[in-house]
Formats: sequence, structure tokens, C-alpha cells
Amino acid sequence: MAVFRWKEDANSEAVSHALGAIQNLATIIPGITDIHIGKINKTYPNGTPRFECGVVILCQNQQAMDAYRKHPTHKDAASVIEQSYAEGLGVDFITT
Repeated sequence: MAVFRWKEDANSEAVSHALGAIQNLATIIPGITDIHIGKINKTYPNGTPRFECGVVILCQNQQAMDAYRKHPTHKDAASVIEQSYAEGLGVDFITT
């Protein structure tokens, strides 16, 4: 899971293209079961969004997540996103 706040001068077309490339990885990398990307409209507890975009990657196992992280398309998209965000936070977690 990752959340981002974009720079004021971020290239929205480049960001949209990068997020679309990440979305398409679900059809390329075995073990990715779903990818959700969307605009954050509310946060808790205060309701004011600190971040603007959220990305959730659902995988069958850690091997699929590792393949996602190493995939050239992910690396290219991540590079564009990293140049475009003012702040970001990413975490991996395993459901119990």
C-alpha cells in the first residue's frame, strides 16, 4: 500500500501514465490478484486528506510482491511517481 501527495508542479499526464502502467501489471505478473488506485477523499481522524492518491497491490504471496517490485515497468513508473510527489508513504503488510 502506498499513499502520495503530489508536488504543485507535478506533470499530471506523466503521473496518470505511470499509475496506468502500474495498474496494468496485474495482467503481466503472475500472483498479483488485484490493483486498486484512487484519489483519497477523506482521512481519519481529522478528515483532512494529507495525501492525494492511494495504491493498493494485492498479491497471493511474497514472491508475487517481490516480482512486482523488481519488474521493469514498475521501476519505470516508480521513477516518474517519485519525481512527482512531494510526500509519500509505502508499506507492505501480510494479513493475519
